[in-house]
Amino acid sequence: MKVKLKDFVVPTMLENKIVRRPDLGDHKTEDLVFIRSIGELKKLSKIKPIKPTDYALMNNSTPSFGQVDNRWGCVAWSRTVSYSSFDQCNLRPLAVDGYVDCVCNDGYDLAYEGITRFALWPALHLGLESVISARNIDKNAFKMWICTRGDEVWRTIEFGEYPKTYVGKELNIKLNELLKEGKLTPTNKTYTGWADLDTGRIVHNQEYEFEGNKYVRVKIKLNISDSLAQYYFSDETIKRENTKYLWVKVEPIKWVIDNWDMLPTQLNPQGSGEAEYIDIQTQEAITSGIPFSPSFDYNVSNWRTSRVRKYLNGIEEFSKNNFLSEALDMELELNQQKTRLISQMIKKEFETAKARVEEDARRIKTPRPYRGPFTATLNDGDD
Repeated sequence: MKVKLKDFVVPTMLENKIVRRPDLGDHKTEDLVFIRSIGELKKLSKIKPIKPTDYALMNNSTPSFGQVDNRWGCVAWSRTVSYSSFDQCNLRPLAVDGYVDCVCNDGYDLAYEGITRFALWPALHLGLESVISARNIDKNAFKMWICTRGDEVWRTIEFGEYPKTYVGKELNIKLNELLKEGKLTPTNKTYTGWADLDTGRIVHNQEYEFEGNKYVRVKIKLNISDSLAQYYFSDETIKRENTKYLWVKVEPIKWVIDNWDMLPTQLNPQGSGEAEYIDIQTQEAITSGIPFSPSFDYNVSNWRTSRVRKYLNGIEEFSKNNFLSEALDMELELNQQKTRLISQMIKKEFETAKARVEEDARRIKTPRPYRGPFTATLNDGDD
């Protein structure tokens, strides 16, 4: 008997409001996977700067101002929206640079179709009791790690898998040769890559098995006209080159546990036990190349209608190929009795989370009248 990994994810209600424009109403969404607002990132994130995976680099992730471990950070989308009188009351998403403290909101060009170089740094909530039970049954499920960098300490949990690390020059050559000779086994699974704005299509990269590992052949998207061409992959020896295809290894996703101090003692011996779920965000920006919005319209270029949200949650054009189906399609294999127990717990936690989402939605206030324009401002609180 098996339990699907994505079933451990519980829904979250996001307000996505504009603090100084209550007359525009709320833009609440119910999501399984989301990206944080600027305010949330400043309060929660312990990882600075945000580092892109090699897969994100291959999909055109752009650099930020910060550097750590001999690697540059990247610019990632946030869920924050802002308003200014210059923008005529319209919405636009903001991108956050690698240090979170700086925001890239340079006018009109962030939300429109041509921006594909900002990375995705997803977050989600896991059902607390079901994860604890799964870990009690299978010690290899939901592995947790202590991570350090200087004086910084944070905890991560393994959940799902995704293309991550460049295989290096030698193995890259070997895999290409094996592919030509027909000696690689395709898994019939693909991973979403970058959007080809000339054709309107999304690139899909095929996964293969070789000697017990899974690898993805990635069609490269490079902006070789600027400093992106000088990016190094994680092996610190190979620059980003104007190559058509490169190989990356599929690896477990490590997520930072942002509410570690609030977890119960079964997970954190010093935890307060106040948490209702496990609040996690990927340790690195995992991919790039997906534009925020399918077209440029200030009134709809926000999280609720974004292509980023649709990809992360499997909506509309991404109903088949999406983050949930690509990263969380694996299963835990347990005996029948334990599978039934975990399944019942998952169902209960999902229903509890749904009730919490509905209660949160009811708490959103009725829109108030607009009282006039004001100067450009960033919504830096809870969105």
